[in-house]
Amino acid sequence: MMAWNAFSEVQLSQHDLPVWARVLSLPLMIGATWYVERLDTVVGLVGESLPLVTVGVVGATMILGMRAPLNLWPPGPSRRKFSLNLGFLPGIVLSVLILLSIGTDAPRMATEFDRGALVLTVIGGASWAVAVAMTEQLHYLKWYGAAVLVAIVPELLAYVATPRLGLAQSSAFEFGAYAFFAGTAISGFLVTQELAFRRVIVGDPARAGVLALLGSAGAYGLWHAAAVPGAGPWLLHVTAGMATGLAGGALFVLSESLLVSAVYFGLHWAAERTFFWGDGAVESGQVPPEMTWTAILLTLVAGCVMGWLVYRKNGWSLHAVHGATSAVPRAATGNMAVEPNIGHGTSDAACD
Repeated sequence: MMAWNAFSEVQLSQHDLPVWARVLSLPLMIGATWYVERLDTVVGLVGESLPLVTVGVVGATMILGMRAPLNLWPPGPSRRKFSLNLGFLPGIVLSVLILLSIGTDAPRMATEFDRGALVLTVIGGASWAVAVAMTEQLHYLKWYGAAVLVAIVPELLAYVATPRLGLAQSSAFEFGAYAFFAGTAISGFLVTQELAFRRVIVGDPARAGVLALLGSAGAYGLWHAAAVPGAGPWLLHVTAGMATGLAGGALFVLSESLLVSAVYFGLHWAAERTFFWGDGAVESGQVPPEMTWTAILLTLVAGCVMGWLVYRKNGWSLHAVHGATSAVPRAATGNMAVEPNIGHGTSDAACD
């Protein structure tokens, strides 16, 4: 009994959940998603964003139940003071992105933006505001740039390289629609799928190796198929989810910031919606198969390249060698908080 208590204390003292809890989270996420999508009353109340809400609740419950920090924003470098002015910046950017969508494709976007998406956007936007106000985001600029490239370039190349351009003629790209989807997704994904699949399953990015990355990618692929039943071939959604899960998970490990992976998935999803899914193209089979598979293959190549970088950083194991230090600099002021807060594991600088 004493040995078990000691083991539990060691596990709970880490930023990662125990391996058994991370493995258990996968059937919980997929099972809960499959179940709630068949509850017409809940679907009518929340909307089509119900799968995202579900995994967010499961992920947060697992983390808080194990007394681990949410780590919604990186551990540092922290600002000397909590910057209230910079805290308004994410809200301003999101508002501008939504305003850009006026007059573009309002009916389709209104359908996408249901009650659940509204709540997730507000919660995610508030999390982004606190993150920007507390941490120096310029430190992660190169990783944000990498996220933009890996999210958009494969989709764009597949879009322009496909011989059959009927889709492009029937569903022209609209920047306003892309801005709307990107802004709302970057906010909402942070507190849902990123919390569940990157924070829970990948674990502490300072120690997570390639096996944790592959486990997260596989889990995300399976959930991706369960979250969109009937919308295209099952294998297509599993493979697409695994490819994006590999790329986004690698960005999370390399940058050690959940915000970076949220940017990647938000921009990638917006590109899918505006390049491929216009006018119900996926559901109707209008998208040329080679276009979709080309985008998946290019994303997989990018994910493998970054996976190699993860291997060089942390090796193969579920965790790197115990005691490995983070590549992210801690508080610039040296004021270390003793207790972790709910947003990230080590609140580096106290608010003045």
